[in-house]
Amino acid sequence: MAKRAMRVWSRLPITVTICQNVGALQMYKRVVLAIVTAGAIATCSSSSADDAGEEILLESAVVSAFLDTFFEARMGALHVPGAVFSMVQDGAVVVAKGYGYADLEMRRHVDPATTLFQAASVSKLFTATAVMQMVERGVLNLDVDVNQYLQSFQLAPAFDAPVTVAHLLTHSAGFDDRNIGYAARDGGSVRPLRTYLTERMPPRTMPPGTVTSYSNHGFGLLGLLLEEASAEPFARHIQNRILDPLDMHHSTFDLPLPDALAADLARGYRWTGETYRPLPLLFRNVPPAGALSVTANDMAHFMIAHLQSGRYGNTQLLQQASLRDMHRQQFSHHPRLPGMAYGFMEQYVNGHRVLQHAGDVPGYRSLLFLLPGPKTGFMLAYNASSSALRQEFVTEFMDRFFPSSAQIQPLDPDVDADLSPYTGYYRLTRYGRRSLEKLISLFVGTFFIGADSAGHLVTRDGGRWVEVEPLLFRQAEGAGHLAFRADDRGQVTHLFRSVDMGGVFPGAYEKLAWYETATFANEFYLSWVPLLLFTPVVWPIAAGVGSLWRLWRRRSSPRRTWGMRGAQSLAILFSVGVIWFALGFIQKSLRMVEQGGGELIYGMPGDMHLLLWIPTVQAGLAMLLVGFTIQAWRKQYWSLVGRLHYSVVVLAALAWVLFSVQYNLIGHLY
Repeated sequence: MAKRAMRVWSRLPITVTICQNVGALQMYKRVVLAIVTAGAIATCSSSSADDAGEEILLESAVVSAFLDTFFEARMGALHVPGAVFSMVQDGAVVVAKGYGYADLEMRRHVDPATTLFQAASVSKLFTATAVMQMVERGVLNLDVDVNQYLQSFQLAPAFDAPVTVAHLLTHSAGFDDRNIGYAARDGGSVRPLRTYLTERMPPRTMPPGTVTSYSNHGFGLLGLLLEEASAEPFARHIQNRILDPLDMHHSTFDLPLPDALAADLARGYRWTGETYRPLPLLFRNVPPAGALSVTANDMAHFMIAHLQSGRYGNTQLLQQASLRDMHRQQFSHHPRLPGMAYGFMEQYVNGHRVLQHAGDVPGYRSLLFLLPGPKTGFMLAYNASSSALRQEFVTEFMDRFFPSSAQIQPLDPDVDADLSPYTGYYRLTRYGRRSLEKLISLFVGTFFIGADSAGHLVTRDGGRWVEVEPLLFRQAEGAGHLAFRADDRGQVTHLFRSVDMGGVFPGAYEKLAWYETATFANEFYLSWVPLLLFTPVVWPIAAGVGSLWRLWRRRSSPRRTWGMRGAQSLAILFSVGVIWFALGFIQKSLRMVEQGGGELIYGMPGDMHLLLWIPTVQAGLAMLLVGFTIQAWRKQYWSLVGRLHYSVVVLAALAWVLFSVQYNLIGHLY
């Protein structure tokens, strides 16, 4: 223990200039060593069982050498302009270093003391900490319906179960996802949190406490609870209750950043394949979910408080009991899977329990990573849009300093096992069910689980999984698990997996019915679209060719009634609408990608809003087309082939309308 205390002394950020002579310095050193040793003993005796007993001490020079080698090798290869890192252990900073450039044009180097990075969703840990402070004071109760605290608006009742503060802290409240209009283009356009949530809070689409579904708006709601309970704006509340007490004077939740800090913010970039493209700063309408701008040195203070029983220096950020509750697993989909603490995501890497949270925003990536056992934590941030550096760093850091000592025994599968209930398509529970954002779920967040002839489940990353008990699979040659959930009839409804090495959110996936898959959308819905696309061209050409043929053969044209003309004209009008919408939607989507890929986050553009009137109008036209089809068969319009062709065109129109309904393109649902 004395050795640990000596190591703490060697890292204390206190200058010896306060000591006037060697004797005073030696006396000061003995006092500090006694205090630190006593504190370490008390801390170790009160640690939880799953975090106790790990004694892995890291030398600053060794860690620094590892960092230099890693960042020198990987930043250029992964196109990362600048990065910052800080690590703490035993209540002191082990190392804090900056690499590369905060601004490529200005050639401004990254400085761990002054360069601010957008922490993105790591900000949620500050919101969660502030909520636990209010719980500690008795102002908020974790298990009370949040409607009892909300003054601005009320969550609509659903599922015969209320949403509690605990649900919000564990992302298990069951809110729909919503990204359109989530941010503003500049600081002056950011809407007050109360106003924004009153108008844009997503609906509840899943029973609370059943599955996780990551929700920025859920944490925005926590921020609103803090505002209304404390009668002060969220950013000021965090400044007064967390940042200032922890001496985090070079960090802020303010949007826009104060003038004194704005010049030190690292600029975000996206690699285009040829050059670095600077990206605009994201101004969130939900600051509690991700508005923190922070330096590595400041974040070290926050990590120390969380690893040292809630204390940093003379500041007791949280009482020890509150901190234990915050760090304890509070929700999990299965006993064999890591889950959610309050704000933190739980993870096991090389057998070590980790509490972490990652942050992603255009131009920035971040990660806060705590190992409660050895009281070690690090913060990594960089100004690029790729998560690869973060993923590689976690793997190499843990393998270097916290390797696994466990021997994993390979598993042999049951060749005769029936794996068909588990195979199929799954979709991440975080998506917009009630808005046109549901269309995005066709392209992201969905994957297929198959089975091989040897009796393994096979995932898209090539992983092979063996059933170890009903509804639970383990990696054939690893320690990871997949868990499934079935309904009362035994039908598999959900898949759950643990967090990956990059700090991505623990996955809860719902199993898709055949008609919800991207395969069905491509093979059924989109197979009708070519017919609609060619109809406005084929019919006029066919009519012209027919007229020329009859003219050459000196035959009279068949009599065409107003009903026949109306039926064909309406079908052509519908098909032109499909062409107009498809081309317009694709063109505007590509334009958004060229502009950074996130234009919709600022709200629905006016021209796209007008474009969405087309599917709405088409829903009415489709009903008229059905009427014309019935009339065509009753009054014998055209030949048999002509009537069949018209009927097929109308079926294509109905398929398009059904697609528009299923993916919320009708009714301006955003």
